[in-house]
Order: sequence, then C-alpha cells, then structure tokens
Amino acid sequence: MKHKFNSLLILSFTVVLLTACALPQGLIPISFGQATALPVEQMPQAPLPEMTETSLSTATSTSTAVPSTLTQPAAEEPSETPEPVSSSVWVSNWMDGNIIRYDGKSLEELASIPVGGRPMQIAVQPDVVWAADTTQNQILRISPETNQVETIITIDSMEVQTLAVGEGAVWVGVREASDDPEESNPNGGVVRINPDSNEIDVYIETGAPVTDIAFQSGLVWIVSTGNDFSTIYKIDSATNELQDIGDYGIWDGGVKITANEEGLWLINFTMKNTLIQLDGATGEKMAEIDLGRITGRAIDLTTTADAVWVLFDLGSVAKVDAVQRQIFSIITVSSNVNEIFSQAGAIWVIGQANATVYRIDTAQNRVVGETVTGSNMPTLTLPPTQTLSVYEACSGAPATRLHVGDRARVAMYPYENQRIRKEPNSSSTILTLFRPGTTMKILEGPVCANGWVWWKVQSYTTGDIGWTAEGDSNNYWLEPIE
Repeated sequence: MKHKFNSLLILSFTVVLLTACALPQGLIPISFGQATALPVEQMPQAPLPEMTETSLSTATSTSTAVPSTLTQPAAEEPSETPEPVSSSVWVSNWMDGNIIRYDGKSLEELASIPVGGRPMQIAVQPDVVWAADTTQNQILRISPETNQVETIITIDSMEVQTLAVGEGAVWVGVREASDDPEESNPNGGVVRINPDSNEIDVYIETGAPVTDIAFQSGLVWIVSTGNDFSTIYKIDSATNELQDIGDYGIWDGGVKITANEEGLWLINFTMKNTLIQLDGATGEKMAEIDLGRITGRAIDLTTTADAVWVLFDLGSVAKVDAVQRQIFSIITVSSNVNEIFSQAGAIWVIGQANATVYRIDTAQNRVVGETVTGSNMPTLTLPPTQTLSVYEACSGAPATRLHVGDRARVAMYPYENQRIRKEPNSSSTILTLFRPGTTMKILEGPVCANGWVWWKVQSYTTGDIGWTAEGDSNNYWLEPIE
C-alpha cells in the first residue's frame, strides 16, 4: 500500500510539472493550503539624471537613453571617427600664437591651429570652441571637426578683456576705446554674441570694463572693474537686464569669479589669499575661507562639482571642499603659472613662460601629466642696474618708485591691463597688453611725456619689450618688487 501511495504521489507531481510547462513562463498553479498575500518589493528604479547648468569650461556633454528592449545591439565594426571634443583639452601658446588640441588622457597632440595674436580664454562646447584674442580684439570660432578657425568676429571700438560661454550665448567683457588711451576711469560692459548667427545681439553697458564672467542659477554674473573698485552684477539672459545686487556686490578692485552648484566663488586681490563664497541667486556673501597658509598670491580659480581650485603665482594649487569650506589638498605644480581651468575630466594649469600645461587628477589630487605646448618665452638679457635716484624724474608728474634694473609688476589694484607702447607717449602704437600681476624688468628710462614717467620694460612671462607709464596722480600702475 505504501509503495502504491508513493507511485501515485510521483505520478501527480509529474502531471503538475507537465501542466506548468504548458502555461506561460512563471505561472505554476501549485497550491499548498490557503493563499496568503505577501508584500511585493518594488525593484529599485535608477534615478534619472538631473539636468543642471554645467560650466562650459569642463567641455563635457552627456546624454542618457532608455533602451526599448533588453536585447543588446550587434557589435559594429570599429570606424575611424574624430576624437570627441569632450575628451580633448584645448590650450594656447602665446609665443607661437597657436591653439593646441590634446587628448585629455594621453596628452597626445591632435591638432595645432595657428591663429596669430595671443589667444586666451578658451571656452569649449560639444560642437564649437571659442577663444578671445585680446591683442587684436577678436573672437575666434573654431570647428572641432576640422580643427580650423571658421569665423572671426571683430569687436569694433572695444578692447576685449575676457570671454565666457553659457546661457545660450557668447559673452565678451570689454573696455570701451577712448581718445585718451590712458584714461584712469574708462567705460565698458559686456557684448552678447549669438552663436547661431555669429553676430552681436546687444551691448550691455556697465560703466566700467567687464573683467570676468560666470554662470549660476540661470543668471550671467559679471565683474565690472573701475574707479578703484569692482562691482558684481547679474544679467537676466532672457531680457538682458542688468541688475545691481546691492552693497554685497561692491568690492575693492581686482576680483576673479567662478561658480558651481554650491554658489559663486571669488578671490579679491586686496583681501590676500581669501576665498569668498556668495549665494548663487542673490550674490550675498555666505562665507570667507582663509588660504593664508599657502605661499604666494591667489591669481586664478576654477570649479568642479564639489570643489574650488585656487591657483597661486608661486606654483601651488589649493583644492577647497565646496561643502565643508576647508582646504582639502595643496598641490605643487610649477612656478610662473598663470591660468587654471577645468576641462576633459581634469584640472589644468598653464605656464606660458615655460610653455607647459599640467594635468591634475581630481581624485588623486596630484599632477599626473604634463606636456610642452610649443616655444618657450625668451630668456631676458638685462643691462646692469643703475643706482641713480629718479624720484623727482619729471616736473609735474607723480614721484617715481622705480630705477633701471629694478623688477616690477602690473598692479593688481586697480585691476586694469597695462598698455605697452612702441614709444614713450600716449599716442604711440600699442604693441601688447600686460595683465595685472605681470612681472617685468625695467630696461630704460625714465622719459617724461604726457605728465607721466615712462619706462622701457620687458616681461618675464612673455619676453615682450616696450614703453609704459608708471602711473598718474591717482594710482601707480606699476609697483616695485623687492
């Protein structure tokens, strides 16, 4: 009887299995007593990517697609395609007048684009690269597909100070040309260029030259520097309306600004080595971070999603945690550096004097690669130092603080580019501009003209030689370096 019961049990189980095979997959009609409702655990859903404004200096473009089926497409034969612009880094060499494109990881040179002048302020988008030539007052549009300059936009009657791309436009900070090229309180503003037509849409006057630009909270934030102080404004990109943000938008002269999701960040050259956080919607000051333990002067800054990176003129980079508001790491790069930016998933530092670009890994917090961009700046050949006192060099002119053979630099305050001319007078041809902080050697002088003291100088950074005025009755434009 026991054997017969076992046989019937086996036969019943076999029938159940055969029935289950005939039903749709996963439906097995087996009941073991009364049915009990069990809680159903929902499968976790992958969060959709949050669409946020991203600084265009990072040169990244991402897209997310939801596949219609789980079937993987058949592998295609590899084809030769251009290097994605988001994986490239674009830098300039002032001596050669070139823009160079490198692979962002291997630092292999992909293209060298001769543009003339001194290309600066390179802004990278997925389908176009923009650069400003501050010596010829032009904006260059470069195709990453052909690695060629495809459009040159000249800013007439304006001197280009800076460039940034965001909020659907190209924004160019300018200083208005004047009959008095050494005017101490010049006018200026920002020029908005339509990237579809390559034409100027509007000129927004601010009353002083615009020297830096950032984007946050859907707004365009600008720094306008003149009259010995800097003013931060915001522009509504939909209406081009310039908005004053009150007392917390007014600073002493010389401000550099950048932004990330934590807000606006700035350095002010009169507040030595202090990083300041502003609210990204109102511009109100939120915090001050002391960077005083780092040697040198803070001269430039950039951001990643969770950090602020501050460059110092003696060759260090401070990584500051944007949430904790504390120095996270101090990275040694090289002396004679002049620019820092975020691009191709890394932080990059450029030194034009030794024509080198350095790659900083944002996870390792150290330099992981470097390459030479072209010609070095020439080595200075200097005359012997003279000891003649020239404090009363010119009748009616401000007393001089310089001598032949001295080292000097363009003053950070007021924050203005210094004109270098062919001859020692204000009507002579402008050869180039020395940016604030540029160091130089005094070669000849003094010469008296236009009520000023003029010196022949040579830049340590670029090797350029020319004549420039030391200052007027309001400010010294050059300051001695001891």
